[in-house]
Amino acid sequence: MKIRLAGLVAIALASFAVSGQAKGTWETTLQARDIDQDGVTDAYFDSTLNVTWLKDWNYAKSTGYAGANGSGGMSWLSAKTWAENLSIGGYSDWRLPKMTPVNGVSFNYAFTQDGTSDQGYANTGVGWGLASEIGHLYYVSLGHSKFSPENYPGNSDNRPFQNMFAGSMYWIDHEDAPNPSRAFRFWLGYGEQSSSVKELQFAAVAVRDGDVAAVPEPQTYALMLAGLGLIAGIARRRTKQQ
Repeated sequence: MKIRLAGLVAIALASFAVSGQAKGTWETTLQARDIDQDGVTDAYFDSTLNVTWLKDWNYAKSTGYAGANGSGGMSWLSAKTWAENLSIGGYSDWRLPKMTPVNGVSFNYAFTQDGTSDQGYANTGVGWGLASEIGHLYYVSLGHSKFSPENYPGNSDNRPFQNMFAGSMYWIDHEDAPNPSRAFRFWLGYGEQSSSVKELQFAAVAVRDGDVAAVPEPQTYALMLAGLGLIAGIARRRTKQQ
Protein backbone atom coordinates (compact mmCIF):
# COMPACT_ATOMS: atom_id res chain seq x y z
CA MET A 1 0.00 0.00 0.00
CA LYS A 2 2.80 2.37 0.96
CA ILE A 3 4.65 1.51 -2.24
CA ARG A 4 1.54 2.19 -4.34
CA LEU A 5 0.96 5.52 -2.56
CA ALA A 6 4.56 6.52 -3.07
CA GLY A 7 4.22 5.69 -6.77
CA LEU A 8 1.10 7.80 -7.12
CA VAL A 9 2.81 10.72 -5.39
CA ALA A 10 5.78 10.39 -7.73
CA ILE A 11 3.51 10.40 -10.77
CA ALA A 12 1.64 13.44 -9.48
CA LEU A 13 4.88 15.32 -8.84
CA ALA A 14 6.17 14.42 -12.29
CA SER A 15 2.95 15.64 -13.89
CA PHE A 16 3.18 18.88 -11.93
CA ALA A 17 6.76 19.35 -13.04
CA VAL A 18 5.86 18.82 -16.69
CA SER A 19 2.86 21.14 -16.57
CA GLY A 20 4.89 23.75 -14.74
CA GLN A 21 7.64 23.41 -17.33
CA ALA A 22 5.24 24.13 -20.14
CA LYS A 23 3.99 27.38 -18.64
CA GLY A 24 6.86 29.56 -19.75
CA THR A 25 6.80 33.34 -19.42
CA TRP A 26 4.21 34.05 -22.14
CA GLU A 27 1.51 35.28 -19.77
CA THR A 28 3.65 38.27 -18.79
CA THR A 29 5.98 38.74 -21.77
CA LEU A 30 3.58 38.27 -24.70
CA GLN A 31 1.08 41.11 -24.94
CA ALA A 32 -1.96 41.05 -27.24
CA ARG A 33 -1.93 43.55 -30.07
CA ASP A 34 -4.46 44.66 -32.68
CA ILE A 35 -2.61 45.55 -35.87
CA ASP A 36 -5.57 46.60 -38.00
CA GLN A 37 -7.50 48.21 -35.12
CA ASP A 38 -10.63 46.08 -35.49
CA GLY A 39 -10.74 45.12 -31.82
CA VAL A 40 -9.42 41.58 -32.43
CA THR A 41 -6.01 40.28 -31.39
CA ASP A 42 -3.92 39.47 -34.45
CA ALA A 43 -0.40 39.78 -33.05
CA TYR A 44 1.63 39.54 -29.85
CA PHE A 45 4.31 41.95 -28.71
CA ASP A 46 7.25 40.12 -27.13
CA SER A 47 8.50 42.49 -24.45
CA THR A 48 11.72 40.49 -23.93
CA LEU A 49 12.79 40.37 -27.57
CA ASN A 50 11.12 43.73 -28.43
CA VAL A 51 9.48 42.24 -31.51
CA THR A 52 5.87 41.66 -32.61
CA TRP A 53 4.80 38.19 -33.79
CA LEU A 54 1.81 37.57 -36.01
CA LYS A 55 -0.77 35.49 -34.15
CA ASP A 56 -1.43 33.28 -37.20
CA TRP A 57 1.59 31.05 -37.83
CA ASN A 58 0.26 30.04 -41.22
CA TYR A 59 -0.83 33.46 -42.41
CA ALA A 60 0.33 32.73 -45.95
CA LYS A 61 -2.17 29.89 -46.24
CA SER A 62 -4.92 31.74 -44.35
CA THR A 63 -4.72 34.65 -46.79
CA GLY A 64 -4.33 32.50 -49.89
CA TYR A 65 -0.82 33.64 -50.75
CA ALA A 66 -0.13 32.45 -54.32
CA GLY A 67 3.54 31.73 -53.65
CA ALA A 68 2.78 29.09 -51.02
CA ASN A 69 1.77 25.46 -51.53
CA GLY A 70 -1.53 24.01 -50.29
CA SER A 71 -0.20 23.73 -46.73
CA GLY A 72 1.32 27.20 -46.67
CA GLY A 73 4.87 25.95 -47.28
CA MET A 74 7.44 27.90 -49.29
CA SER A 75 11.09 27.77 -50.25
CA TRP A 76 13.41 29.89 -48.11
CA LEU A 77 13.68 32.66 -50.69
CA SER A 78 9.91 32.71 -51.28
CA ALA A 79 9.34 32.88 -47.53
CA LYS A 80 11.70 35.85 -47.22
CA THR A 81 9.97 37.59 -50.12
CA TRP A 82 6.53 36.91 -48.63
CA ALA A 83 7.42 38.28 -45.19
CA GLU A 84 9.28 41.34 -46.48
CA ASN A 85 6.37 42.30 -48.75
CA LEU A 86 3.63 41.96 -46.14
CA SER A 87 1.63 45.05 -45.27
CA ILE A 88 -0.78 44.73 -42.37
CA GLY A 89 -2.52 47.64 -40.68
CA GLY A 90 -0.07 50.11 -42.18
CA TYR A 91 3.00 48.12 -41.07
CA SER A 92 5.17 46.93 -43.96
CA ASP A 93 8.43 46.08 -42.17
CA TRP A 94 7.81 42.37 -41.54
CA ARG A 95 10.52 39.73 -41.84
CA LEU A 96 11.39 36.14 -40.92
CA PRO A 97 12.74 35.42 -37.41
CA LYS A 98 16.45 36.08 -37.03
CA MET A 99 19.35 34.40 -35.24
CA THR A 100 22.72 35.73 -34.10
CA PRO A 101 25.75 33.84 -32.70
CA VAL A 102 24.96 32.39 -29.29
CA ASN A 103 28.52 33.20 -28.19
CA GLY A 104 28.09 36.80 -29.36
CA VAL A 105 31.07 36.61 -31.72
CA SER A 106 30.81 34.05 -34.53
CA PHE A 107 28.52 31.20 -35.50
CA ASN A 108 29.37 27.72 -34.30
CA TYR A 109 27.58 25.16 -36.46
CA ALA A 110 28.45 22.16 -34.31
CA PHE A 111 25.35 20.14 -33.34
CA THR A 112 24.81 20.24 -29.57
CA GLN A 113 21.97 19.29 -27.21
CA ASP A 114 22.15 22.19 -24.76
CA GLY A 115 22.16 25.41 -26.81
CA THR A 116 25.90 25.98 -26.46
CA SER A 117 26.28 26.08 -30.25
CA ASP A 118 23.99 27.58 -32.88
CA GLN A 119 22.72 24.26 -34.22
CA GLY A 120 20.88 21.49 -32.42
CA TYR A 121 18.66 21.62 -29.34
CA ALA A 122 18.51 23.79 -26.23
CA ASN A 123 17.13 23.65 -22.70
CA THR A 124 13.75 24.73 -21.35
CA GLY A 125 13.80 28.23 -19.89
CA VAL A 126 17.13 28.99 -21.54
CA GLY A 127 17.07 28.24 -25.25
CA TRP A 128 19.85 30.14 -27.02
CA GLY A 129 19.24 33.20 -24.88
CA LEU A 130 18.27 36.12 -27.10
CA ALA A 131 20.39 34.82 -30.00
CA SER A 132 17.50 32.93 -31.63
CA GLU A 133 14.14 34.69 -31.72
CA ILE A 134 12.08 31.63 -32.51
CA GLY A 135 14.21 29.50 -30.17
CA HIS A 136 13.60 31.94 -27.32
CA LEU A 137 9.87 31.90 -28.03
CA TYR A 138 9.80 28.09 -27.99
CA TYR A 139 12.02 27.33 -25.00
CA VAL A 140 11.50 30.39 -22.79
CA SER A 141 8.28 32.24 -23.62
CA LEU A 142 6.19 29.12 -24.30
CA GLY A 143 8.19 26.94 -21.92
CA HIS A 144 8.60 23.91 -24.19
CA SER A 145 11.28 21.28 -23.80
CA LYS A 146 13.19 19.52 -26.57
CA PHE A 147 11.71 16.31 -28.00
CA SER A 148 8.19 17.29 -26.86
CA PRO A 149 5.91 17.77 -29.86
CA GLU A 150 2.64 19.51 -29.19
CA ASN A 151 -0.12 20.77 -31.43
CA TYR A 152 -1.34 24.13 -30.18
CA PRO A 153 -5.06 23.55 -30.75
CA GLY A 154 -4.84 21.07 -27.86
CA ASN A 155 -3.25 23.44 -25.35
CA SER A 156 -4.89 23.20 -21.95
CA ASP A 157 -3.44 26.46 -20.65
CA ASN A 158 -4.56 28.61 -23.59
CA ARG A 159 -1.14 29.67 -24.78
CA PRO A 160 -1.37 32.22 -27.62
CA PHE A 161 -0.99 31.85 -31.40
CA GLN A 162 -2.97 29.83 -33.91
CA ASN A 163 -2.15 27.42 -36.74
CA MET A 164 1.04 26.49 -34.88
CA PHE A 165 1.54 22.77 -35.50
CA ALA A 166 4.15 20.45 -34.07
CA GLY A 167 5.08 18.91 -37.40
CA SER A 168 5.94 22.25 -38.99
CA MET A 169 9.40 23.59 -39.68
CA TYR A 170 9.74 27.37 -39.90
CA TRP A 171 12.30 29.25 -41.93
CA ILE A 172 14.81 31.53 -40.19
CA ASP A 173 16.41 34.52 -41.91
CA HIS A 174 19.90 33.05 -41.83
CA GLU A 175 21.90 31.29 -44.52
CA ASP A 176 24.21 28.40 -43.69
CA ALA A 177 27.55 30.08 -44.41
CA PRO A 178 29.53 26.84 -44.95
CA ASN A 179 26.88 25.70 -47.44
CA PRO A 180 25.14 28.55 -49.35
CA SER A 181 22.53 26.14 -50.75
CA ARG A 182 21.12 25.73 -47.24
CA ALA A 183 19.36 28.06 -44.79
CA PHE A 184 18.34 27.67 -41.16
CA ARG A 185 14.92 26.56 -39.98
CA PHE A 186 13.33 25.68 -36.65
CA TRP A 187 11.45 22.41 -36.08
CA LEU A 188 8.56 23.39 -33.85
CA GLY A 189 7.79 19.84 -32.77
CA TYR A 190 11.17 19.01 -31.26
CA GLY A 191 12.83 22.35 -30.69
CA GLU A 192 15.57 21.70 -33.23
CA GLN A 193 17.41 24.57 -34.91
CA SER A 194 19.32 23.43 -37.96
CA SER A 195 19.76 24.02 -41.69
CA SER A 196 18.01 22.51 -44.70
CA VAL A 197 18.17 22.88 -48.47
CA LYS A 198 16.64 26.25 -49.38
CA GLU A 199 14.28 24.78 -51.96
CA LEU A 200 12.34 22.68 -49.44
CA GLN A 201 8.79 23.82 -48.72
CA PHE A 202 8.59 24.92 -45.07
CA ALA A 203 6.24 27.19 -43.16
CA ALA A 204 6.93 30.85 -42.39
CA VAL A 205 5.89 33.18 -39.60
CA ALA A 206 6.20 36.95 -39.85
CA VAL A 207 7.73 39.13 -37.16
CA ARG A 208 8.68 42.81 -36.97
CA ASP A 209 10.90 44.90 -34.72
CA GLY A 210 9.23 46.92 -31.99
CA ASP A 211 5.66 47.28 -30.80
CA VAL A 212 2.33 48.01 -32.48
CA ALA A 213 -0.92 49.46 -31.16
CA ALA A 214 -2.41 47.69 -28.16
CA VAL A 215 -5.79 45.96 -28.31
CA PRO A 216 -8.32 48.37 -26.75
CA GLU A 217 -9.88 47.00 -23.56
CA PRO A 218 -13.70 46.71 -23.41
CA GLN A 219 -13.84 49.57 -20.91
CA THR A 220 -11.89 51.69 -23.38
CA TYR A 221 -14.56 51.13 -26.00
CA ALA A 222 -17.24 51.99 -23.44
CA LEU A 223 -15.52 55.25 -22.54
CA MET A 224 -15.03 56.09 -26.21
CA LEU A 225 -18.71 55.49 -26.99
CA ALA A 226 -19.76 57.50 -23.94
CA GLY A 227 -17.54 60.35 -25.10
CA LEU A 228 -19.00 60.24 -28.60
CA GLY A 229 -22.50 60.25 -27.12
CA LEU A 230 -21.65 63.29 -25.00
CA ILE A 231 -20.26 65.13 -28.02
CA ALA A 232 -23.36 64.26 -30.06
CA GLY A 233 -25.60 65.49 -27.22
CA ILE A 234 -23.78 68.81 -26.99
CA ALA A 235 -23.99 69.23 -30.76
CA ARG A 236 -27.75 68.60 -30.72
CA ARG A 237 -28.28 71.17 -27.93
CA ARG A 238 -26.31 73.77 -29.82
CA THR A 239 -28.34 73.08 -32.97
CA LYS A 240 -31.61 73.59 -31.08
CA GLN A 241 -30.35 76.85 -29.58
CA GLN A 242 -29.50 78.29 -33.01
